[in-house]
Amino acid sequence: MTLRLLSLDVLRGIAILGILVPNITSFGLPLDAAANPLIWHENSEFSQWVWMVITLFFGQKFLSLFSMLFGAGLLLFLARAEKAGSRSGVLHLRRMIWLGLFGVLHGTLIWSGDILLSYALCGVLLWLFRNRSIRGLLIWSFVHLSIATLVFALLILMVWILSPAEQKELSQRLVPIASELQSEVQNLTGSWAERINQTSDDYIEVMGYLFPLYGYWKAMASMLIGMALFRSGFLTGQWSNRSYWITVGLTVPLPLFAEHQAIEYLFATQFLNFDAYMWYLLISIWGSTFCAMGYASLVMLFVKSSRFTSICRRLAVLGQTSFSNYILQSLIATTLFYQFGLLGEFQVSELMGFVGLIWCAQFFFTLLWLQRYRQGPLEWVWRSLTYWRLQPIEKQAEKQPAIS
Repeated sequence: MTLRLLSLDVLRGIAILGILVPNITSFGLPLDAAANPLIWHENSEFSQWVWMVITLFFGQKFLSLFSMLFGAGLLLFLARAEKAGSRSGVLHLRRMIWLGLFGVLHGTLIWSGDILLSYALCGVLLWLFRNRSIRGLLIWSFVHLSIATLVFALLILMVWILSPAEQKELSQRLVPIASELQSEVQNLTGSWAERINQTSDDYIEVMGYLFPLYGYWKAMASMLIGMALFRSGFLTGQWSNRSYWITVGLTVPLPLFAEHQAIEYLFATQFLNFDAYMWYLLISIWGSTFCAMGYASLVMLFVKSSRFTSICRRLAVLGQTSFSNYILQSLIATTLFYQFGLLGEFQVSELMGFVGLIWCAQFFFTLLWLQRYRQGPLEWVWRSLTYWRLQPIEKQAEKQPAIS
């Protein structure tokens, strides 16, 4: 496998592993408690500190990296389709439609934190940017981040003009009452019908409220940056080590410092200040995007070093099956916390143990599968539906990574 292909798969593999760290709180706790560690009575001060560390170093960073790789994967898919003489536009649209349907099924039947439908919607629009220059892609990414900034700035201004009584009432809505949290736990760990009803309601709220307010702008900006980084050779190891180190220095320290201050502000206000939430989201939408670039730089330095070739190849297998492994994380986690009734039974710090357990399961099942087949099961289904014909799944002499 060439460095070009290996680097993309390693980045995907690390992104998949990193996404689970903040997501485990959304799996193991009620959704509101995952976003606010102070409202769940079981969380100790140590667990609150762990939540802060996870949010600072993992929250949205690896998801941003995954989004960048989605943008890069789109360009790679289009290039391969055009080289094969296929109608790339038709294939791309069909590919996004099926991805969106997978997302709806995932978000309503398994876990409401699904990102696949969001990616599919953004992916359709990304077609319009496929021929843009590197500079044009970066400009449009900046435009998306700027629009999100404007939205949050307007929300903050709206809060400032409210009366003190109205601000207090708004802040009280940020903290759900205990009965609401307990009802969510009972529904998700109850019958199949109760679970689907709760998951569907949460998913509709995520897509109807959070996606247009935050998710679209964040994902689209990251995907456009990913397209630019792919075209520049950044994601395929073509930059010098010095350039990667400079990128780390420019994109990691300052955003982490700014986000740390925003998180400290949340704790100082006991998560009861709408202002503090908006400032955190505003800083996070920029900070996590830049940090993802810095994290990618560190991974590229790791991949280019001959000392870590063996580790890189092991990480690459998760990248080759990133779609399947993303769903596998949800299946394992929801089985543990919903089906076995463990939801809400562990503190944030204790939930980190489940991260290691799920990582081990992913490596085990992925390696077992790839001993026989050349791509993940969902990658195969997605590809077959995209081309509207069954694709060969048997292991071949030279494996090619999935372009998910």
